[in-house]
Amino acid sequence: MQDALSKVAGVSEVVSVSMDTNTAVVKVAKGKVATEALVKAIESVEGRSFSAAPIEKVTLSVTGMVCDACPSKVQDALSKVAGVSEVVSVSTDTNTAVVKVPRGKVATDVLVKAIESIEGRSFSAAPIEKVTLSVTGMVCDACPSKVQDALSKVAGVSEVVSVSTDTNTAVVKVPRGKVATDVLVKAIESIEGRSFSAAPIEKVTLSVTGMVCDACPSKVQDALSKVAGVSEVVSVSTDTNTAVVKIAQGKVTTEALIKAIAAIEGGSFKAQVAH
Repeated sequence: MQDALSKVAGVSEVVSVSMDTNTAVVKVAKGKVATEALVKAIESVEGRSFSAAPIEKVTLSVTGMVCDACPSKVQDALSKVAGVSEVVSVSTDTNTAVVKVPRGKVATDVLVKAIESIEGRSFSAAPIEKVTLSVTGMVCDACPSKVQDALSKVAGVSEVVSVSTDTNTAVVKVPRGKVATDVLVKAIESIEGRSFSAAPIEKVTLSVTGMVCDACPSKVQDALSKVAGVSEVVSVSTDTNTAVVKIAQGKVTTEALIKAIAAIEGGSFKAQVAH
């Protein structure tokens, strides 16, 4: 396996291959080697039936850890789940458990079930996810801290990652399915003495035809970035003939995005929602 990985273009070092942890660690030039290439190199080793996948961290919210022995019980249960390569941490301070698993090989439902099935305990678990909200009306230096304070008081919010006036967004970590976005929006819009407006961010992908020159993507990007309510133009690609934007849910119509592209001066661009 070490030999196979060392032959992949862009791999600078095979750090380790271990049967104890069932892992292989390599050093590569950032952005130059796709994990698919590494996986393929391993699974193509002649005369072997190796299966490989990149390792990723999964963070779970865990409630009900009320005693000193609780974290070790959760750690023990998670370590017995097939495919878990490491239980990184279990903390009563943050009410979280962090594990390393092969991507796509261990369902979060299995991890949740392992925790909630611990005998003699009433633990509740859910994967942690990031929720990004568009926030308008932050016009003073104190505004971000007010939004952060309001969000941190919402039951179930494990962390307020950021509140930014540059992007007019707030990012929080919450247990999946446990905190409705409406509750987060209400917390922001109910801040006393302020007129904040909030909405969850969603991605919209548009099919764009007519991008026939090197300058076309930048023209499309510029047009979309000027549409009120667009928080980010993620990408504009002539390879896929698509434009991907992040918008405040319910605040920007797809018609407005399509119109902005069609109105680009000197172009014959047409757009529609990608299916």
